[in-house]
Amino acid sequence: ASVTIATGVPVLSISGTTTDADCNGASTGAIDVTISGGQAPYAINWNTGATSEDLSNIAAGTYSVTVSDGSGQSGNQSFTISEPSALSLSITSTNETVAGNNDGSASVSVTGGTAGYSYLWSNGQTTANINNLAPSTYSVTVTDSNVCSESASVTIATGVPVLSISGTTTDAD
Repeated sequence: ASVTIATGVPVLSISGTTTDADCNGASTGAIDVTISGGQAPYAINWNTGATSEDLSNIAAGTYSVTVSDGSGQSGNQSFTISEPSALSLSITSTNETVAGNNDGSASVSVTGGTAGYSYLWSNGQTTANINNLAPSTYSVTVTDSNVCSESASVTIATGVPVLSISGTTTDAD
């Protein structure tokens, strides 16, 4: 006589890895799901309406997937896609002191994004602080390490005119 032992269908398991969005507000996130166990075919339903195993080009948020298999098992898993805070620029400046001195300055400070900032001013300078500026409007683009960028501008005003006094003298006899 022989005995046959039935080995049921393995338990359905859902796991995955996430890729966060590169920039604030960008749809560059992704979820790579792995389904194991259960019995094919699998029916996949995301809270977004998608029916693919993986999601790509998604924004920050929470995503839930329900997977049902051919044996009647089902499971749920949630994933969170994060994003960096928005880049924010603040510019301080000093106007030219006296007309023609070209001694204005500007400085940009950055919050948000992902540290590792680079700077490009409209005059070609590449530091957070620029000096010896003639009166004009200067713009700066700041790019973070994820290649997210934000721009702002500042106007350096003309300094006070140089006072010039001229006259003639006459001798009184």
